[in-house]
Amino acid sequence: MSDEADCEHESHPPSRKSGFVSRTKSLAALIAALTAMVIACGSLVKPQDHSVAKKSYEELTKAVEDLDKAEDKNHDDIVALRAFLEGYLKAQEDAPTFPPPPVDAGTRTIPTVRVKSTPPLPSASPKPNIRQVPEFSTVVKSAGK
Repeated sequence: MSDEADCEHESHPPSRKSGFVSRTKSLAALIAALTAMVIACGSLVKPQDHSVAKKSYEELTKAVEDLDKAEDKNHDDIVALRAFLEGYLKAQEDAPTFPPPPVDAGTRTIPTVRVKSTPPLPSASPKPNIRQVPEFSTVVKSAGK
């Protein structure tokens, strides 16, 4: 069957009209490809506007710095809280224990127990490293390479 199909295909020589159409289509595709290549090369050479990217970068840099400050404050607060709790627990261990005072069933007052004052807070652990954010101009230069 394939022999018959080959024979049929060979029996009809290509007409001049189909050759002209195929050449025209090829030229149109070539022109479109060249136009796209010229536009692509032009966009590479054209200077780019980085103002929006620079504003965004500056805003994000400010947000990172604010986050670093908040992280440092949280770290200091946690260290202080841990030191307070350790001092409080140590003071509780060192405080003498007294039996609770007798309470009259008819009164509604709650007895209070005094404990020793807490010792001074120990020194804080080292602060975490602060992130270093590069300048926008160095980021643009490194992206261009």
